[in-house]
Amino acid sequence: MITARVFPGLLLHAVFLFAVLAIHSRSVEAIERIRVFPVIFFPQDAKLSKGRIDSAYQKMSDSLVHVQSHFRRLLISDTFLIEQNPDKVFRSARPHRYFLGSPNAKPDSAHLMLGELLRHYGETRESTRRVYVLVYVRPGEIECSWIDKHRMCIGGGRTIDSFPEPGGGIVQMEFSSLMENKPYRFLSTVTHEIGHGFGLTHVDCFNYDMRRNDSIMSYHDAHLPAELGKGKFYGNLNPEEYALLSLHRRAFPRFRYDPALHNPTGRPISGLMRCLLGPMDSSLGLPPRKGYRLYYDGKKVSGPEAALYTYQAAEDNCRWNRKHRPGIDVGCTFNGRPLSYWRKRIPTR
Repeated sequence: MITARVFPGLLLHAVFLFAVLAIHSRSVEAIERIRVFPVIFFPQDAKLSKGRIDSAYQKMSDSLVHVQSHFRRLLISDTFLIEQNPDKVFRSARPHRYFLGSPNAKPDSAHLMLGELLRHYGETRESTRRVYVLVYVRPGEIECSWIDKHRMCIGGGRTIDSFPEPGGGIVQMEFSSLMENKPYRFLSTVTHEIGHGFGLTHVDCFNYDMRRNDSIMSYHDAHLPAELGKGKFYGNLNPEEYALLSLHRRAFPRFRYDPALHNPTGRPISGLMRCLLGPMDSSLGLPPRKGYRLYYDGKKVSGPEAALYTYQAAEDNCRWNRKHRPGIDVGCTFNGRPLSYWRKRIPTR
């Protein structure tokens, strides 16, 4: 009989590693994660048969699972979660013209639609744990237009607040895109817009070519043919996008940015925080525990609008005040923590 030898040092290391992994797993499970939430959005004057609703919701769900799988291929260790919507639809009491009656209206359609959804589900901009992915049904399924300002197409994504803790978001898509790939292809577009929903900006902000870069956040023509069950699904992530998603701990708590893996060429990313989608405006309310706070000798002097600063705006304002306010103890926080806390967590290479 062969007796296995036990090496105490290796055994202790294994026990320690198991304990670390167990603690990390419990901490991930304790996080109230952001989830993608599909909804078919009806203004008061739009209608569809139950059969078409069921068919559309199934197609939407299948598409989101496909995008979820693609994020898994890119991140490997994590992807976003999908929360199924038992109602499938949201029916507003307001007509189409309320949301899209004027192309230059403020608040815009994204704020109006998200505001309705937050109120309906009893949430606030700060409490929501959803990226709402909605397809908008027009009355009579009239065709939208990129030219006629009275029938302007919608298609976009926004994060509610900004990095390093962006929270929930909204993605707006046309119903005709889901069902007919008009006026744009649904799968490639919703992938791009979900990226915006998680806080990513366009690649040209990082000095990549919008038409040639292979990121999902570009407008590369090779991404357009993507369709369920047909051909290769295109679109990768740039080092800056990997780095930003690693900060979104409520959406991707298991993902860790590794420069050797995600930035093998050593591209400088020290200006990461200068390329951020800003938060949505105050029509959704102000986040009481988020954003920038400025203190003079321990007393808060920043106004309520500072809650909607980006992290970079907070850094710039804090730096200016420390330079131009000699003799005053200037204190600066973002999302309730000193700016130095965030500096240590933001990747720079």
